[in-house]
Amino acid sequence: AGGVDCVVAHAGSEDDLCLWLREFQTSGSDVVQARTAADVRTAHDLGKASFILNGAGAGAGSIENELNRILLFYQAGVRIWALTHSARNPISGGCGEAEGPGLTNLGKLYVEELNQQGIAIDISHISDRGFWDVIELSSAPIMASHSNSRSVCSHGRNLTDEMIRKIGAGGGII
Repeated sequence: AGGVDCVVAHAGSEDDLCLWLREFQTSGSDVVQARTAADVRTAHDLGKASFILNGAGAGAGSIENELNRILLFYQAGVRIWALTHSARNPISGGCGEAEGPGLTNLGKLYVEELNQQGIAIDISHISDRGFWDVIELSSAPIMASHSNSRSVCSHGRNLTDEMIRKIGAGGGII
């Protein structure tokens, strides 16, 4: 009734993932778990809201240092992965650090595995150095799901004009 077509739902830990999968299992036909853009369009055409699951980070309760868990999250329907939040984690520095570090060696492996599995990389909340590392390394377009223009609002989560142009040039979305 509110015009919501698709919700991106956080499933950053195995517990979160299980809660969402249970929700999809028990909600009958009221909601649709979307794994593709076609799923979102089909749900819309049927007048239903769809949900895309997104994972996040590499801290405790998430996939931690186990890259193979990315495959588990993919098989369960996760299609977006936010690499960091505001603070540094085992993948990269976060946007809360003015001069935060870029991708760690583990972070570089994450980017490669996320690309291989077809999970979109969300750079919202990553450090500037981490952003440029992802741009250099990712073989797929990236996204910034909740970042804005830094020239309009000076905040570490927001993107410089150069970053915005680079995402667009690579076929990504903001």
